Amino acid sequence: MPFDLQFYTVAAIVVTLTGVSKSGFGAGLGMMAVPVMTLFISPIVAAAIMLPILLVMDWVTMWRYRHEWESYILKLLIPAAFIGIGIGAASFSLVSPELLRLGLGILSLAFVVQRALSIINGDVPSAKPSGLITWVLGATGGFTSFVAHAGAPPIKMLLLSHDLPKKKFVGTNSYLFGSINLLKCIPYFFLGQFSAENLTLSAWLMPFVLVGIPMGFWLNNIVSLLLFNRIIYSALTLIGLKLIWDGLAYFQ
Repeated sequence: MPFDLQFYTVAAIVVTLTGVSKSGFGAGLGMMAVPVMTLFISPIVAAAIMLPILLVMDWVTMWRYRHEWESYILKLLIPAAFIGIGIGAASFSLVSPELLRLGLGILSLAFVVQRALSIINGDVPSAKPSGLITWVLGATGGFTSFVAHAGAPPIKMLLLSHDLPKKKFVGTNSYLFGSINLLKCIPYFFLGQFSAENLTLSAWLMPFVLVGIPMGFWLNNIVSLLLFNRIIYSALTLIGLKLIWDGLAYFQ
């Protein structure tokens, strides 16, 4: 499959921005990479190319924030996410990715609006989500990550509800998605997505990880907690709008 200079340029930019997002903010903007790359190649190939890159980003970020993660959340989220991935793999042919993206987009925007109204009205933040809600969101994140490469919204909603410090937010997010992406390698392998061509292109794009990740680490150190939270909410809003736009394709 031939790839031209325009594709390489766009892919390099989205890989760099994904590295900044993952290592600096855990903002989930990496889910934009596959839709952007599908302007040139199929979604399946784009997802396969990005998975090794995402794994490297996850592992480097996990090492950086190895002392900054919330064990209580991960103990609930990781098993729940694995169950969600299993359900997604079993029902992959039965689920409409477009409708799933539409539902997640609406849910994401509703969450942002609810939090914004609470701040405007001066309401006291609600209690942290229960173990059951954490399990549900974790399973949803694993399911949507496998089916539609859209695991960020439910996970971001959960982490934001816990009001974590910024480094612990990124660290917890990294450990979770590092586990999710590693497990996703199994079905990707059996589906034949790790072809020599796909892995070669992943390797060509890997140096841009070395550009984006240090930038993210640097920004995490200098950005205030208030600005950090605003960036996360803004990212969740953009993701929600993008998911709704993609989901509406189902009705066209």
